[in-house]
Amino acid sequence: MKPANGLLPKFSKPVADSQRTFRTIMNAMAHPGRIYELPVAVKMPAPLYPSTGAVCLTLLDLDTPVWVDPLGSSSGALEYLKFHCGCPLSRDSAGAAFAIMADGRSVPSLSRFKCGDPLYPESSTTVIIQVESLGNSPQVLLSGPGIKTEVSLQATGLNQDFWPDFKANSDRFPLGVDVLLASPESICGLPRTVKVARSSKLEAQS
Repeated sequence: MKPANGLLPKFSKPVADSQRTFRTIMNAMAHPGRIYELPVAVKMPAPLYPSTGAVCLTLLDLDTPVWVDPLGSSSGALEYLKFHCGCPLSRDSAGAAFAIMADGRSVPSLSRFKCGDPLYPESSTTVIIQVESLGNSPQVLLSGPGIKTEVSLQATGLNQDFWPDFKANSDRFPLGVDVLLASPESICGLPRTVKVARSSKLEAQS
């Protein structure tokens, strides 16, 4: 049932649900390339996914400006984020603590977002990118901290320049952005420490 203001509801058990979701997000970032199903389903205004909603309800607050791409900027989605998360909406992608890309095929260069600075590299943007699906087919091989050797990942619904661009983002470490890929019900963490070992796009350019 919708609340009196007509918006879709947030977590039914705010404390317990946010804690469970937070643990899932932390596991995803600690183990890059692994796919984690979100423990709580949240109904969201289109075109935002239930997974995106759960992440936003867990991580966004009054101190986290968020930038939303044009596709995701429906009035219902923005009203939901403002009301339930309390987060200020940023008009500048480079000034946002979080960015939401509702369309993974239209992701701009990651250099467009805040990459931190040498004294405070953690002050960068976390970019949430919605994709059609996540799987373990070897579209790319990933390596780095949190990955024992290599892990394969297939993200359907990303533009063809994303993986080369993410490789460039990783090469800027300790600067750079962190990425969360979100399918409708699952997430996968791509912190800036991850190295792209191989992709068809990168091989074609080598």
